[in-house]
Amino acid sequence: MASGDPQPMLDQYAQEYANDPEYVAEGLAIKVTEEMLECLELKGLNQSWLADQMGVSRAHVSRILNAKPNMTLLTIAKIAVALNVKPDVCLDSESWRFNWGSAM
Repeated sequence: MASGDPQPMLDQYAQEYANDPEYVAEGLAIKVTEEMLECLELKGLNQSWLADQMGVSRAHVSRILNAKPNMTLLTIAKIAVALNVKPDVCLDSESWRFNWGSAM
């Protein structure tokens, strides 16, 4: 097995899946989760506090953090309200490459 930088192979996989909605959703879910955890840490808060603020169980918050990318906009809004932050969505054509094919 040859040793070397795995980054080119990872970049190739990322490019191949860039137009796959499930891949994109997974990336979005990871981003929301990372930002949620970072916000909790910066504010000195924990998941139990967040669960109380959202009116859900601690187990529910844990499932949100560990679930497949199926967070609803309502769940994201509840997290944002609880953390007193403003959620944002950006469909930045510079960041994402969409291939709409001949449909347009």
